Amino acid sequence: VGQDDMHPDDARRLLGPLAIIGRTVKSLAHVDAMPLDTVDYVCVGGVFATASKDNPDPPVGLDGLATLVAAMKARRPDLPVGAIAGITVANTPAVIAAGADGVAVISEIFMADEPDAAARALRDAVDGARAARTPEARR
Repeated sequence: VGQDDMHPDDARRLLGPLAIIGRTVKSLAHVDAMPLDTVDYVCVGGVFATASKDNPDPPVGLDGLATLVAAMKARRPDLPVGAIAGITVANTPAVIAAGADGVAVISEIFMADEPDAAARALRDAVDGARAARTPEARR
């Protein structure tokens, strides 16, 4: 659920307790306002520029991603945090090294000549980068 969409509490009421509900955060204020008992995961973004969506906010970049992931994990260490916007196979290792648990992509898969191969390459990049993190960062 994006910041300009409905509140996660409203989505939970509409979709019920079994729905998986995520929230996008772009700032420390968004992290502070996160309804921790309502969401199942968070995505930070946009990390990089993307052509998939018109985003009036500047990208947060890897440093912003690291800051927002750390702030989110300080509030709820078990909450999965993903990264969104402009994610490619090439930048996935840096995104995971910055603290993201996973990635959300559109263009890297749907613009590929072989979408299934692109999806596998992204999965491999995420798995490899997560395996390379220190044990503390894997939590």
